[in-house]
Amino acid sequence: MTGWSKFDCTFTGVEFGEIVDRAGVHDDADHVLFHALDGYTTNLSLEACAREGVLFAYGFDGDDLPADHGGPIRVVTPHKYAYKGAKWVSGVEFLTDKALGYWEKRGYSDTANPWNEERYS
Repeated sequence: MTGWSKFDCTFTGVEFGEIVDRAGVHDDADHVLFHALDGYTTNLSLEACAREGVLFAYGFDGDDLPADHGGPIRVVTPHKYAYKGAKWVSGVEFLTDKALGYWEKRGYSDTANPWNEERYS
């Protein structure tokens, strides 16, 4: 694990699946590309986004999500390395083909599974 990981954070937000249901995502979509206000992007499979606990967070430890933690909206991906959870979310694309995000284009793992230590491609 990295030296900067923080555990036991309590985020408040909307489950990703709720967004998918309300947005009417087409059945042929199988990838997601997140965009951030600072130009950052990151990708996940739609299946990974559908896991319990993946959410659009607007609160942190009982307060509004502060800007330094990605407020007003960030994506929380508890089963992935942190670079898969975009801060300052400005947009979400539902794709039929995978598109790599900022770090993935630079050799970081697309799967980003911390339990398998999948940091780099």
